[in-house]
Amino acid sequence: MQAGAGVALRDVWSWGNALYGVLLSSRTALPATSARVEDVTLDDLLVFDNALRFTSGSHPGIKIEASDVTIRGGAVARCDPWRGRQSRSIQQQCWLSGPAGAQALFHPEENVISGVSTYGLSAPEVLACPY
Repeated sequence: MQAGAGVALRDVWSWGNALYGVLLSSRTALPATSARVEDVTLDDLLVFDNALRFTSGSHPGIKIEASDVTIRGGAVARCDPWRGRQSRSIQQQCWLSGPAGAQALFHPEENVISGVSTYGLSAPEVLACPY
C-alpha cells in the first residue's frame, strides 16, 4: 500500500510473495505532503513464508514506512524454513519522501503493534534511521 488513509484490513492472509508479505510505504516523488499512508488498521492477519526471491536478501513479513498504523492480533511466521528468506516479523523505519532535492525525512509515529505472534522470526523492531 503506497497511498491511503482510514484503511482497515481484516483477516488477510499473505504468503509466498517475492519480497514482503505486507508493505506500507509513504515514500513518494510527489511533494512530501501528498500520497501518504496513515490511519491504517490491520486486524488478525496471517503473514508467512514470504521473501521468496533468493537474490534479494532477507525481508520482514511486514515493513512499515508510515505513521498511525495499528496491527492487532494475528501472526507473522516462517513455517517452512526451506522456503523463502523471511527472517524478521515486523520492521518500522523512517523514510525520505518528496521530489529529488526537496525530500523530507519522516519517522514512524503512533504505530501500535499488539497481540501478534512471531513464530520462527524476530520480534517486531524499529530500525535506526539510515539517513
